Amino acid sequence: EVVHAAFEWAIREESGHLEYEFSKLKGKYRAIVTTCAKLGTAEPVEIARELREQSDNIRPFLPTLIEEGYLAKQNGSYKIRDPVFENYVKLKIA
Repeated sequence: EVVHAAFEWAIREESGHLEYEFSKLKGKYRAIVTTCAKLGTAEPVEIARELREQSDNIRPFLPTLIEEGYLAKQNGSYKIRDPVFENYVKLKIA
């Protein structure tokens, strides 16, 4: 309960910054990040399946999302790096 309250506080306090970061994402970049928020840690094949795409169409976007700090790679899977941003995106798509 304390952790949940802390996340809610962080989202409220940082909502302007979080919205700015989310608004910078366009097209497939936004779709991939949104899908990662929905799925949690996911492999490119899972992300592609959710987006009804071929994984080869998803893979070229992943290095940029890692480089820009949106995603982290872990054992061949990808997840949103910042848990506060992840929860913000989840709230946006809910």
